[in-house]
Amino acid sequence: MTGRALAGRTILVTRPAGQAERLCRMIERAGGRALRFPLLEIAVVDGTAAEAAGALLDNYGNYDAMIFISRNAVIFAEKLRPALFARETLPAVYASGPGTRAELEARGIVAATGRNSEYGTEGLLRLQSLSSRSVAGKRLLIVRGEGGREKLKAGLEERGARVDYVEVYLRRIPEMEADTMQKLWQDQRPGVIVVTSVQSLENLLALGGPECRRSLLETPLAVMSPRIARRAGELGFMRPPCVAGGTGDRALTAAVIEAAAQIG
Repeated sequence: MTGRALAGRTILVTRPAGQAERLCRMIERAGGRALRFPLLEIAVVDGTAAEAAGALLDNYGNYDAMIFISRNAVIFAEKLRPALFARETLPAVYASGPGTRAELEARGIVAATGRNSEYGTEGLLRLQSLSSRSVAGKRLLIVRGEGGREKLKAGLEERGARVDYVEVYLRRIPEMEADTMQKLWQDQRPGVIVVTSVQSLENLLALGGPECRRSLLETPLAVMSPRIARRAGELGFMRPPCVAGGTGDRALTAAVIEAAAQIG
């Protein structure tokens, strides 16, 4: 994306480290200053959780299909079991969206996903190959991070499938000094905040503390999904967030430009 639509704007990008560079470059090409400020740390599970996840991945042959819920699900499944995607006998594979599908394709795996704009849980549940007729009595393995939404599992179980989770990564709040957010707001005062998960949004307010709360709540948001927008309203953000019209960085950059326009 080119042009100067974000000229003079500082944009706070809260994606995890290592997952924000393309978005930051697009913001900068639009004239903005991308301020990298990860509010979520993604790490592979360890200890007994890693042993349990590894055992499920080793026994993928017990399942009729594997569903990868995010790009991180692909990346961290491979970290736990580096040879996973080199196997020639993987069951049917599904991806939650185009980004996840691209991660799988980069590893030589063809994955089904929702059609056109029907991505995520809703898009998967609309697929004929995951209908009641197709999955009743089948065993499915959902690859995801610790916690998360239950809608996909519940929807598939209602259709007669037997569904297990393998949780390959965890999310945690990054370590930083208690006054880091306050100093950032005093020194650089972003005009727009980019948020791509509910947990990052909640971490934003937790790290800001009472000193920054009002300033944070007044700042326009560019978010990845309606679910994040709804949570922002529940937390007291004063402006309706601008929701990306798709799952990619281009759509999110357009939402940033829309959010910046709110403040003239």
